[in-house]
Amino acid sequence: GIVELIEQSGRVVTAQQKEQLIQNFQDYLRNPDQNTAHLALFSIAVLHHDLGKNIDAEAYFRQALRLKDDFFICHLNLGLLLERINRATEAIEQWELACNNPNINKAEARDDKLKIMTNLGRLLEILNEYERAEAALLEALKLDPDNGPVLHHWLHLRQKQCRWPVAHGLNRTETELLACASPIAMLGLSNDP
Repeated sequence: GIVELIEQSGRVVTAQQKEQLIQNFQDYLRNPDQNTAHLALFSIAVLHHDLGKNIDAEAYFRQALRLKDDFFICHLNLGLLLERINRATEAIEQWELACNNPNINKAEARDDKLKIMTNLGRLLEILNEYERAEAALLEALKLDPDNGPVLHHWLHLRQKQCRWPVAHGLNRTETELLACASPIAMLGLSNDP
C-alpha cells in the first residue's frame, strides 16, 4: 500500500534502492487508490530528484499537481527544483500559483503556506524584487510572527528600500527587533553600543 511505500522512502539510501522503490510506486500506480495517486507521483518525483533526474522529477511533480492542485508541498518542491535548475521565474510562478489557490488559507495548509511564502520572499530578494519580496515575507510573518529568520530578512529588505520606520506595521518592541536583526542591521535600528 501507499503508506508502506512512503515509509520505505525514508529508509532507502542507495541509487539501486531508489530505482527499485520507483518501480514499486509505478507498480502501485497501475491500480491506485484515486485518493492517493498524487502521493505516489510526488514520491516518484522526489526519488528522481534524489537521483539527479531533474526532467523526470519535474514531470512527476506536474502529474501529481494535475491530480491535486492544492498539494502545496508539491508546489513547494517543484518550485525548489525549478530554482535549482536556473528557472527562477518559473519557480516564482509555481509558488504564486499555490498562493492563489483558496485552499492555501485553510488551517491545515498553514505550514505549507509559510514555507512557500518564505521561499518566495527569499528568491524575490535574490532577484532584487524587493517590494514583492517584502510583501511575501510579511505574509509569512502574519502566519508565524516569531519566525526569527523571516523577521531578520524582512527588516533587512525594509532597510534596503529605505522604508522608515523599518518596523512599521509590526507590533514589536525595539528589543524584540534587535534580537532578530543581524549585527549590521542593528546599526540601522539603534545607536546603543
